[in-house]
Amino acid sequence: MLLAALSLLITPSPGDRVLWSIGQTDGKAAEFRLAAGGFAEYREDPIHFVGSSREGDWPYVLPGPSDDWAKNGRHRGEIYFGLKGVAFDVKARLTVDLADTHPSSPPQFQLFVNGSHIADWHSPKGAGDDLILGRRATGKASTWTVEIPAGKLKNGNNSIALWNHHGSWAVFDAVRLEGSETLETIPLQSEVDLVAQAPRQAILRTKEGPRQPVGFEVTRIGAATPAKITVKGALPQYVVLKPGRQTFEIGIPPLKKVENVSVAVTAGPLTEKFNLILQPVRPWTVYLFPHSHVDIGYTDIQTFIEQLHKRNLTDAIEVARESRLNPHDSKFRFNVEATWVLDRYLQTATPEQRTTVVKAIREKTLAISGGYANLLTGVMHPEELMQSFRYSRILQERLGLEFDTVSQTDVPGMTWGNLTALNEAGIENLVLMPNAGDRTGGVHRAWQDRPFYWVGPSGREKVLVWQTDPYSVGVGAGWDGDRTKIYRTDDPSGRFIENVIFPKLDRLLQNLYPYDIVGEPWSFIDNSPIDGDVPKAAKAWNEKYLYPRVVLSTLSDACRELTRRYGAKLPAIKGDYTPYWEDGTGSSAAETAENRATTNRLIQAETQFALTNPNDYPAEEFLEAWRNVLLYSEHTWGAYNSTSEPDSDFVKAQWTIKKGFADTAERMSKSLLRRSTPAPSGAIEIRNTNSWSRTDLVRLSAELTQAGDRVESEGGAPVPSQRLKTGELAVLVRDLPAFGSRRLKIGPGEAFVEGQAGAAGSTLRSPEYEILLDGETGAVASLRSRTLGKELAAAPLNQFLYLPGSELKGLEKNRAPRIETIEPGPLVASIRVTSDAPGAKSLEQEITLVAGLDRVDLRNTLDKLPIREKEGVHFAFPFAVPSGQVRIDAPWALVRPDADQINGANKNWFTTQGYVDVSNAAFGVTCASLDAPLLEVGEISANLLGSQWNPDTWRQFVGPTQTFYSWALNNHWHTNYRADQEGLLTFRYRLQAHGAFQADAASRLATGAQQPLLVAGGTTPVKPILTVSDPTVLVTRLTPSDDGKAFIVRLWAASAESKSVQLRWRSDLGAVTRTDLSQKPGTKLGERVEVPGWGVVTVRVERKRD
Repeated sequence: MLLAALSLLITPSPGDRVLWSIGQTDGKAAEFRLAAGGFAEYREDPIHFVGSSREGDWPYVLPGPSDDWAKNGRHRGEIYFGLKGVAFDVKARLTVDLADTHPSSPPQFQLFVNGSHIADWHSPKGAGDDLILGRRATGKASTWTVEIPAGKLKNGNNSIALWNHHGSWAVFDAVRLEGSETLETIPLQSEVDLVAQAPRQAILRTKEGPRQPVGFEVTRIGAATPAKITVKGALPQYVVLKPGRQTFEIGIPPLKKVENVSVAVTAGPLTEKFNLILQPVRPWTVYLFPHSHVDIGYTDIQTFIEQLHKRNLTDAIEVARESRLNPHDSKFRFNVEATWVLDRYLQTATPEQRTTVVKAIREKTLAISGGYANLLTGVMHPEELMQSFRYSRILQERLGLEFDTVSQTDVPGMTWGNLTALNEAGIENLVLMPNAGDRTGGVHRAWQDRPFYWVGPSGREKVLVWQTDPYSVGVGAGWDGDRTKIYRTDDPSGRFIENVIFPKLDRLLQNLYPYDIVGEPWSFIDNSPIDGDVPKAAKAWNEKYLYPRVVLSTLSDACRELTRRYGAKLPAIKGDYTPYWEDGTGSSAAETAENRATTNRLIQAETQFALTNPNDYPAEEFLEAWRNVLLYSEHTWGAYNSTSEPDSDFVKAQWTIKKGFADTAERMSKSLLRRSTPAPSGAIEIRNTNSWSRTDLVRLSAELTQAGDRVESEGGAPVPSQRLKTGELAVLVRDLPAFGSRRLKIGPGEAFVEGQAGAAGSTLRSPEYEILLDGETGAVASLRSRTLGKELAAAPLNQFLYLPGSELKGLEKNRAPRIETIEPGPLVASIRVTSDAPGAKSLEQEITLVAGLDRVDLRNTLDKLPIREKEGVHFAFPFAVPSGQVRIDAPWALVRPDADQINGANKNWFTTQGYVDVSNAAFGVTCASLDAPLLEVGEISANLLGSQWNPDTWRQFVGPTQTFYSWALNNHWHTNYRADQEGLLTFRYRLQAHGAFQADAASRLATGAQQPLLVAGGTTPVKPILTVSDPTVLVTRLTPSDDGKAFIVRLWAASAESKSVQLRWRSDLGAVTRTDLSQKPGTKLGERVEVPGWGVVTVRVERKRD
C-alpha cells in the first residue's frame, strides 16, 4: 500500500512510455494535498522527488501573481527525477493536465528543464470557483503537452520547474513525463543544487552595521548533511542542509559599485557555486498610503457602507493614538478616498465627535481627498465636475481645512476636463490607484510609476499625477473579511509589504526608474476596515531595514516630497486620459439619460433664480440635489454579484438605492425649476437661460393655448406656429436675447406661416434639408444640405444595429419598417418609422424638420426586452465628409481621437457631453447626443466582454474616419453593473450641417438641445444680468452665491484662441472679482476679462441688496 501512494517509478516495457506520473488523469484533484477547498492553507511552493515523495504531498492548486491568498508573486512546482538511457537524440514529452483554471484571469505558465527555458503556455479560462472552493469535484479541464527537445535531459538527476508567472490559479489533475523506450527512471543520486535568488534592493540593519543581503536557494537531494557556505565579502557560515529546499540570505558590506559576488556551498565531497552580478542598493523611500477603497455599495448594502467608512474615521484615530510614541515614519496616518465619507460623518456627528475628527485632519492623522467620490468622470457634465469638488471647498472654508490632493481609486482613466475643475478647486496633486487589471486597458503599462504633470485643455492648468500600483496590493495580507472592527493579528510583520515591495523595486530598476521615491497604496480590498497592524509592521520594518525605508504617509505629503525632489524632472503631458469604465453606464440607459437631463435642469434653475428671484435662492437644496447627481455618477453601480445573481434580494436592494440617487436628483431639479419659473396662468413668457441669442421651437400645451392658434408678440408682430396632432401648439421664437425673455399672446385666428417644411411618404423637406428614408430599415438613406448643396450620408444614418455577444458578423438590423407622417408641416414636419428590432418589442424612430431652424431632430424610442445574454445597441452615423476629422465634445475641452489622447487612453469607446463633429476644412456635420454619452469612432469596437486583463486586446489606434456610432446601451460587464434593462428607452440626436468647423457654434447647438427655452408665467420681465461681447466665450453657469451676497458667473472660451471679452453688467450690480469654487472674492477685475482658449474664468459680482 505504501508503494501505491508513492509517485509512480516505472521501468518501461515495450509500448509503455510513461516514466513517472503525479496524480491520475480523471478530471479531479481529490488525491492531492489541500484538495476540497483548502487553497487558503497554501504556504509554500511544492518540491517533489520522484520515487520518494508522496503524490498526496503535492498541492491541488498552484497559485499565480493575482492570488492574494498566496501573497501574490510567481509560484512554481518543481519535480526532481533520475534517468538513464539518455542519448543525444532522445526526446521526451511532459503533459500537464489541469482540472480547472481561474474563470477570467487564467494562468500563464513557463516550463524549465534543468534550468533551461523550454516553453510557455497561456491556459484557457476555467469554469468558475466551484472546484477550487471544494463545491464540485470537476471543472473545465485543459491539457498542456510539451515536447522536451533532445539534449535538454541528461543521465542522472534532472529537474522540471513549472512556473505560474502571470494570472491566477490552476487546479491540477495530473502531471506526467513520457519518453522513448530507451529511457528508464532511476533513484535520485545525492546532490546539492544551488540557485541564486534575485538580488533584493535592501540594506539590513545588523550588529555588524549595514549589510546588503545575498540570497540563494539550496535543494538537498538525499539525507541531511553539514555544509559550509562561502560568500565573497562575508565570513563563512556552517549549516545543516535538510532534505528539500532551503533559502539562505548572507549579508555583505553595502556595495558602492556593481560587483561580481561569488557564492559556494560545500557538503562533503560536493561543491556547488555561482557568481552573482550585484548592484548597489539605492536609498529608497517607500511612502505607504493606508486607505480603504470606497465603493458605495458592491460588497454590502450602501447604508452599511456609509457606517463602515464613518467608523473608519474614528478607528483610524484610535490606531494613530496607539502609535503616537512610534518614530515619525511609523506613526499611523489614514487616507480617506472620498469627501463623501466626511460629509456623511459630519451630518450626524456630535460636537465632540466633530471636534475630534477635525483635529485629526488638521494634525494629518486623517487626510481627506478633495474629490467627493470615485467618479465616472467621462459621463459627467462640466458643471458636475465642478460640483464634485465643491464640497471640499465648503468644508475648507467652514472648518479651516486644507484640500490640495485628490485620489481616484479603482477607476481607470479620467476625462481631460477634470483638470479644469481641479484647477478651480485649488487641487495640486492627483493620485491614481486603478484596479489591478479588470477592463483597465493600457493604463498600467502607460503610467504606473511614471509621475508627470498633466496639462489641461487651456495649457494653463497643471496638476501632478502620480499613478501607483493598483489599490489592492494589500489584498494578500490575510484579512479575515470582518468589516465590523479594526483588523489586528499576532504577527503584524508576517503579512506586510515584503512580497510586494521587493519585486516592485526590481521592476523599477529594470524600467530605469529615475527616482528614489516610491508611492504604494495599502488596503485589503473594497470597503475594508482599518489595518491596525500597519504601525507595528512599519516600525519593525524600519528597525530591520535601513533601505528601503517605509513612511506611513498622507498622499499630500508624499506628493509634496516628490515635487520638491524631482519636480523639475517630471514630464508635462497634455491630452485626454479617456476613461474605461463609463461603458457600464449603458447598462442603465434610462437612468443615465435622466441624470444628464437633471444636471442641465439644475443649471437652468440656478440661472432662473439668479435672473428673477436671487433672494430666495435655496443653496442647501441645490447642494443636496447636486450630491445625488454625483452619487449616481459614482462608480459603484450595484452588487458584486449583479450579473451572476441579478434576481437576488441583495442585488435588487442595492440597485434600488443606486437608482434612487438619480430619481431623487431628478425630482429635486424639477421642483427647483418650478419654483424658479412660475407656471403660466395668464400671459406666457418664453425665457432664455443661455448667454447667447436663441431661435428655437417651443411647444405650448393644449391647456395654455385654448384661445387659438394665432401667436403674436407683445407688439403685435405675428409669430410662426402650428397646432400639432398631440394638441400642443408649436411656436417658433426668434432671436430671444441672452438671459432674456419675451411675452407671447395666444388668440383666435389662423396660425402665421413663414417658410415651408413638409413630410410625405419617405421624404421630408425644409428650406435647409432634404431627407429620404431607407425602405428596408427606415434609417436616413439620404441627408442633403440645401444650404451647402451636398449629400451628407455616406451610408444610412441613424441605422439601428444590435450586436448579441461580441462577434461583429452577428450584427443585426431592424426590419419591416412602417412609415407614417406625423406632422405634415408647414412649420413642423415629422415622420415616424415603427419597425421590428432584435432585443426589443419594437423600435420607433421619429425624424423632424422645422422651417426656420437649421437642424434635423432624431428621436429613437426602443421598447426594450430584458435580455441577460451579452448585447449592445448602436446607432450608426457615417458621414460623407471627405478627409473629415472627428471631434468630440468633452468637458471644457475638444478631443480628436488619437491626436488629443495621452498614452493609455481608451480608444474602444469614448464619451461626449454634448456633440460629435465630423468636418473637413470646408464643411461638416455636428451631431448633438442628448441622452447617450457613449460612442465608438470608426468601427464598432465596443465588443470586449468580461474582464479583459490583457492590454494588447484593446484598440491601439483609431485612424482617419468620418464614421461614429452612438453606443446606446449594453450589459457587457461581469460584475457591478446591471445584467439587463427593459421598457421604453429614448435616444435623441440633433444634426446640423455647417461650413468650416466652429467649436462655439457646435457647443451652442448641443447646449441649446439640452437646455431648452423655458415657458413661464408673464409676471415681471427678466432683466439680463450681463452680456458677453464675444460669442465664442460662453457662460456655462450663472447662479446666486451661497452667501446670498453676489452672483457667480463661469466663463468658458469655446475655442483654442484666448479672448479678451467685455462684460456689460446690469446697473444695479457692484464690484467684480475673480473667484473659484470657494466663491470668495479675489482679484478685482476690470470691464474686460482675459479668458484663455479652452479655459475657464469664474467671476463674482456683488449684489446691491434692497
